Amino acid sequence: MQTTEPINPCYRCGKERKIVKKWEEKTQGAKISCTMAVCPDPECQKKVDAQNARNLEKQLLHMKPHGKQPPNKQIVLGKKKN
Repeated sequence: MQTTEPINPCYRCGKERKIVKKWEEKTQGAKISCTMAVCPDPECQKKVDAQNARNLEKQLLHMKPHGKQPPNKQIVLGKKKN
């Protein structure tokens, strides 16, 4: 029996991540294919989301003093802005 490594592993636990959403966006005339993948372990995914939120806060804090504008993102941490 042949075992294979996960193609898209969770960086915390190593399990194969599940694709939960695919969509396309147009940016300045370019077509971008986007994919959202999550860890199959809900507790692990909560920790990943918390870490991503902390990293985003740090990034935004470092941009403000330098006069840089934060990226205009429609989706932040898997939730659409309304």
